[in-house]
Amino acid sequence: MIKLWQHKGVNINGFIIRITKAKHEDMIVDIISQESLITAYRFYGARHSVIGLGNMVNFKLEQNGTYMPRLRDLMHLGFDWLLDRQKLYIWQQYIKLFYPHLKDTAHLGDFYYELLYEGAKKFSKQNPKRVVIESYIKLLRYEGRLHLEKSCYLCHQPIGELVSLIRAFLPVHKECAFGSELQSDKVYEMLQSGKTIKLDDNEVEYLYELVLKGF
Repeated sequence: MIKLWQHKGVNINGFIIRITKAKHEDMIVDIISQESLITAYRFYGARHSVIGLGNMVNFKLEQNGTYMPRLRDLMHLGFDWLLDRQKLYIWQQYIKLFYPHLKDTAHLGDFYYELLYEGAKKFSKQNPKRVVIESYIKLLRYEGRLHLEKSCYLCHQPIGELVSLIRAFLPVHKECAFGSELQSDKVYEMLQSGKTIKLDDNEVEYLYELVLKGF
């Protein structure tokens, strides 16, 4: 976490990735901005619909003499699919995975903000679960965790026609991880291209549930 005192009075865009209730109706809000993971305080936050998990917001930070800045001048920067309850649910399930993954990161750069922004735009016209999977592949590639070798991550033996996957889309034999199997050529093509176009809906559902287990 970075406390951005240097951004006092400056308008910032970001995505709300965690909301924690404080005393009375106040809230502590964690936001991925274009530079950092910001943790800030909002008085009477429970009364403001702008403060919602996954919302993209514009705001300012106010230094108040304590260890945590205050959020002020909050404005919701919405997307047209937010009224679709199913898409909103998928988005919130996805975005809440970012805080445990990034909470100890000192400086984010703009990658995670841009990843969320591009994903949110695609939710309008594309299958949201496919968007989540393709965004996750981008994240793995950026972090140097995308495993493209055709060998089992656990026993290091070659992968055949079928492959199972564990967290971080690591390839394993079914016998090593007791998971479901997919066609390995389709999986490796997906990992290399970053696209799910060759996968059917059942395969997409399997991969989406795998993403939800954590980054």
